[in-house]
Amino acid sequence: MARISVIDEVPLTDPVLVEGFPGVGLVGKITADHLIDVHGMTHHANVHCEGLPRVATYAEADGALRTPVRLYADPETDLIALQSDVPVKPAAAIEFAGCLAGWFEESNVLPLYLSGIDRVCEN
Repeated sequence: MARISVIDEVPLTDPVLVEGFPGVGLVGKITADHLIDVHGMTHHANVHCEGLPRVATYAEADGALRTPVRLYADPETDLIALQSDVPVKPAAAIEFAGCLAGWFEESNVLPLYLSGIDRVCEN
C-alpha cells in the first residue's frame, strides 16, 4: 500500500524537497545526509511505496528499526530532505515516482532532483 506516513508534524509553507537517493556518484545521498545533519532536521515521515525493497535499517547510535526511505523537515528553512538507504530499481521507478508525485501535489512540495542516470541527447 503506497503512502507517506507522517510521524512528526512540522509546519511548512511551500517547502522544497531535496531528493537523496543513492544514484550516480551518490550526490543525492551525500547532499541529503549533509542537510539533515547540518540543519538538525526532524524525522517528519516515512515513505511506503511499491518498488522499494522490503528492508529495515538502523543507525549505529540508535538500534531502532526504521524504513529505508524517510523524509526529514526543517521549518526554519522550509526544507524537506528525502533520505534513502536503498536505490529504486529502474523497473519500479514509474510506480514509485507516482506515489511520491501525489504527495508532492497534496503538500505543495517543490522537488529538487539530484540523482539519476546521465542521458545522451542525439541531434
